[in-house]
Amino acid sequence: MVDEKNQITLMEERLKDYLKKDKTGIRLAMLDALLESEGCTTMDLHAALLDNGFDYSYRRVCAMLGAMNSKLSVLMQTKQGKSRIYQIKPACRDALYYAMENYKDYRSRGSEPE
Repeated sequence: MVDEKNQITLMEERLKDYLKKDKTGIRLAMLDALLESEGCTTMDLHAALLDNGFDYSYRRVCAMLGAMNSKLSVLMQTKQGKSRIYQIKPACRDALYYAMENYKDYRSRGSEPE
């Protein structure tokens, strides 16, 4: 069984690996949008990304959201009518926020976390 501290460390490592491949910043923007919201649909996320200058198709955002969920395991989804609402799992919010802030600090200094 994995204790909470090891689970957080594992999530941080997965997040670093996931964000290292983020050449355009869209992965970071998606995570930011999900952290800022209490829950959003894929359409909401697509609109937020368009507002931030990311011109990606709706289908591509859907695919990226699915890939993010399978690689990081930090999302939960609920159904509201015909829509699915995505949000960060409550147990992951603080650790994800902390790991992202650390990553942004490294990135702003022009280096990558080890």
